[in-house]
Amino acid sequence: MQKTLSYLWALAALIPLATVNIFQMLSIILYPFSRPLFFRVNINFAIAVWSWWAIMIERIHGTKIIVSGDDLPMGESAVVFANHQCQGDIVMLLAMAKRSGRMGIMRWMVKDEMRFVPFVGWGMLFLDFLFLKRDWAKDRERIQATFSRLRERTAPVWLVLFPEGTRKTPAKHAASMAHARKASLTETPHVMIPRTKGFVASVQGLLGKIEAVYRIVIIYPPPRAPSLLELFSGQVREVKIMVTRHLLPTIPLGEKDLSDWLVREFVGIDAVLSRETTTSTAPGR
Repeated sequence: MQKTLSYLWALAALIPLATVNIFQMLSIILYPFSRPLFFRVNINFAIAVWSWWAIMIERIHGTKIIVSGDDLPMGESAVVFANHQCQGDIVMLLAMAKRSGRMGIMRWMVKDEMRFVPFVGWGMLFLDFLFLKRDWAKDRERIQATFSRLRERTAPVWLVLFPEGTRKTPAKHAASMAHARKASLTETPHVMIPRTKGFVASVQGLLGKIEAVYRIVIIYPPPRAPSLLELFSGQVREVKIMVTRHLLPTIPLGEKDLSDWLVREFVGIDAVLSRETTTSTAPGR
């Protein structure tokens, strides 16, 4: 019975997405006449679906999402990075953005394969997301063109990325820690060593547009991060989101220094996750 209900809730999440995607396809007729209107229409379509997901999780299922840390000023543009454990991380960031009225300014840096995923990937194409092939020589021209468009727009933007590059799995984490040992980097039990090129390019490419960098730590109850199915069907009781706001003048902007700074930030994320894991599994909890 529980499994059937879970699949029904998954359909409740996916059917609106598929429906909106049809309207997105129809909206392409606007593109030759007004690109700003085309993007505005599509972001409103996206907000409708994203808001429904947040309502499902928080209001219908009662999952408690606890956001703590720094306040995020309205109208501020920023590069946003987070740890990546599961597909639900995206939904958690959407829920956080909804609370502060920022859903409409979110843009994402995602793997190039995502553009071929039915519904989800197609919608991303219409929202000016950045698709990465993980080959900087191939990505550079397209990314710089997107940065140029974002700088020219007067509206604020959050550019969101997962610097670990992929969801954490035992095999991927082991490979990352082997790299850490080889490079004499601090080993991090809860996160992988970040890939810094995309982050560095984002910060440097949006200078003059962004005012801050936000570090987001997403914390699920042990023993593991939930699946998207578990999240949409109400099987997750609580999620914590910790926000740290770094104003741009407080971080280094040179390529090497900024890269090293991001690696240190992930050591900090690992420390937060280690502390939370210890607290959650302590006797009496």
